[in-house]
This record gives sequence, structure tokens and C-alpha cells, in this order.
Amino acid sequence: MFDLYHFLFEQFNKYKLKKYENDLKYFKSNFENLVDLNNLKKECKYENLSITSPTEEEDSELPEQVNFKRFIPESLYFSEKGENTPDGMNDILKGTPSYELYKEFNKEEDKTGENSYCEDFFKNDDSYKSEAVKICKQIINNFNKLYENEITIKADNRCLHYKNLVYHKIWTLITTKAEYENTEKIIKQFVDIQTKKNIPKDKEERVCHYYFNFNDFIELNARKEEKDLYDYFKNYYTIENKIPANTEEKKKYNDYLEYIYKLYEVHKIGWKCCDDSGIDPLCTHFKCEVEYNPKDLIDILNGTSRETIEKKYPNIPNVHIGENKNKLVPDKENFMRIQFGRCSRMYDPDDKTKVVSFRCDYQASHDHLENFHKKLPDGKKRDNAKATTSTSISPVDMSDS
Repeated sequence: MFDLYHFLFEQFNKYKLKKYENDLKYFKSNFENLVDLNNLKKECKYENLSITSPTEEEDSELPEQVNFKRFIPESLYFSEKGENTPDGMNDILKGTPSYELYKEFNKEEDKTGENSYCEDFFKNDDSYKSEAVKICKQIINNFNKLYENEITIKADNRCLHYKNLVYHKIWTLITTKAEYENTEKIIKQFVDIQTKKNIPKDKEERVCHYYFNFNDFIELNARKEEKDLYDYFKNYYTIENKIPANTEEKKKYNDYLEYIYKLYEVHKIGWKCCDDSGIDPLCTHFKCEVEYNPKDLIDILNGTSRETIEKKYPNIPNVHIGENKNKLVPDKENFMRIQFGRCSRMYDPDDKTKVVSFRCDYQASHDHLENFHKKLPDGKKRDNAKATTSTSISPVDMSDS
């Protein structure tokens, strides 16, 4: 059937045979949906199905290295309209650096005087103009804040939080206004705003750009989901410690964790983020370690003890910071200690202004030294009995990249 379509398409282009025109339009309208086409490939066990003919592929202006097969999850792990974020999510994340950054980026200001630019840009888009103008002004204000270092909140990955908020804002506009058919147009509009306005004054400044590869709702929805998963992984221990013992807030936490668990399954299984081939850009910030499974927090919320959950993962190391012991976390054989040390710069002998590495000294903990000493052969114990300091020399990349 697909071969026949390709033949008719080539005949139509070559001889301008109008009698094929309606048939070609009908066929394309039925099979241009990537999700449907992907499911058809799986059912037919034929991965080469394509609405693009061989001739079209040969005539493509795209260089060969950017032509690649797009991966899309099966329909079971894909939502055509997207999953709404639970109302209580902001309350749960309140107080975290992520929440404070989003709060800062979400301010409605017009310090740059770009209100007229945004109004004019969306002047012909009556159905979503009001919300689009608001997002446009926020985008311009926020990358100016980033480049001018006006954000005082102590948090890492500021650029990533900014991009995540933009994805969420565009997603919200499209879903609340039911503008699914205009997804590509709307995405390209906001990319165009970025191209024209997101220009640092300092040419050496690293730019902070949101980006899209396919400009469709499948990609936008996945980026919005990745944003919510990132916030969960980033603030996992804060969320765990805030799980309430009372029943008043149980529903709020249950709704949030069930939502996150659904996204977790979609990206882990559907997008194959934890498979050997899970290198999709939308898997970049997914944590595959078993201890981050939201199902465990749901179980704790429903009465399972933390000790019972911990017994499921006996090989996960406890982490101690510094010399002091955490009385709430008993020592195990499998634990990791993070020590503070003193580091000094080491310069290039031929260029005294260039740092090539750090020399770091740290004081080994007494327990670590004692255990290490016990395992030494008798002949070496005497030589190492007084050793308390370790030195490490590591190369360092001091560039701005």
C-alpha cells in the first residue's frame, strides 16, 4: 500500500496528474500522525514504513548526518493531550531552590520596555494573544536577568530552570486554549522571539536557549513532563522528609506522587530512559537509581515504615559528610564519606598565569584509617601507623565552557 502511494506521488509530481490528487491527500491525512504510523510499524513488524517516498528522501536538502529515526513511545505510554499538573505541587515544592527560582522567573514585569514588541508580535493571534504576550514579556525579562546576574537566589542550574519554565508555559498555553493544531506555529513563534531578542551584550557570555527538534506537541509534552520529573529528582529528599503523618494533607501528597509515578513509568519504560539505548535528549535528567522510585514514597505515605523500604535496597551506601557521624543513620560496611580538604592551585611552569591542576590534601577520618590499617600486611603496618593525610593531584579544566 505504501509502495503504491509512493508510486502515485511520483507520477503526480512528474506528470501533474490531477486524478491522483484527492487520493494522495486522503492517504497523507490518515498516516501523517507519527504516533499512528509508529504503532502501525510495530503491528506490521515493518520498520521502513514512511509517508516520505524514496525520491523525496533523495531530494531532501537536509545533510545526511541529521537524518535519523525518531523514537516515540507506544500509545500506552503516550498522552495526546498531556497530563495536568496536580494543584498541590507548588505547595509541596515550596521552600526548595527550584520553587524559589520558578517564583522569580514567573514575575510579571516590563523592565525592558518590550511590551509593545510582544503586543505587535502576536497582534494577529486573537485566540491566544493575551497569554502569549504575557509569556513573551517574561521570556525577555528572564534572559536579561540571567545575563545581568540579577538573580540572587542561591541555586544551581538556573538556565535549566528557566528553560523548563518556558516549556511549561508554552504547554499550558496550548492545553488551556486547546491550540493543539497550532502547536508548531506557536513553538516557532517563541523560538523566533528567542532568536531576535536573546542576545547577550557580552559576546563571550554563554547563551541560555530553549530549543525544539520537532516542533510538535509530542516533544513539548515530553519536555514538560521532564521538567516535573527533574523537580522531583532534584528535591527528592526534601519531598521525602515532608511526607505528612496526618491525614489532612495526605490527598495532596498522594495526588502529586501518583502523578510523578505515572510520569516515572512513562519515561523509564515508554521512553526507555534506563535501557542501554536510553540516550534520547529527553532522558538527560532522569535518575535510574532504584531508590528514587516514587512508589516507595507512596508506600511511606500509606503507612509503610522507612526501615522496611530501606531493606529493599541493602546495597545502597549511606553517605556521611565530614568527620561527624549522623546519629540517625547507623554505620554500615557499605557507606561513603565526603571529606572536606584544602586545595591549592598548580600552575603551568611555562605560563604562571595558567592553572593546570589542583593539589588537594585531606585528613582521613580516624575510623577509615583504623580499618585501612587493620587490613595491611604486618610488614606495612609499622610504616603506615602514623599516616593520616592523603594527597591528590587532579587536572582541572578552567575554561568557561
